[in-house]
Amino acid sequence: MITNWKKICIAILVVFLIFQRKKIWDFIDDCRIRELFIDSFDYIWRLPQGLRFMLLSAFVIWIGLMVFKYLMKGGGQ
Repeated sequence: MITNWKKICIAILVVFLIFQRKKIWDFIDDCRIRELFIDSFDYIWRLPQGLRFMLLSAFVIWIGLMVFKYLMKGGGQ
């Protein structure tokens, strides 16, 4: 019988994270990550429309290139 240790470790990590979710949410609340996302969205929204479009287009193109690179490596087989 071949044991896949990677899958076992991932399962243990998921169970650990489920048991620690209260502490994780408390940490996120302490860091005020939600407010950081809201502030960054407000900052981007105040930019001129052309610059916003350019940033959004560059992000979408970057994601597309990452997917294309992954598929060309043979990961999509």
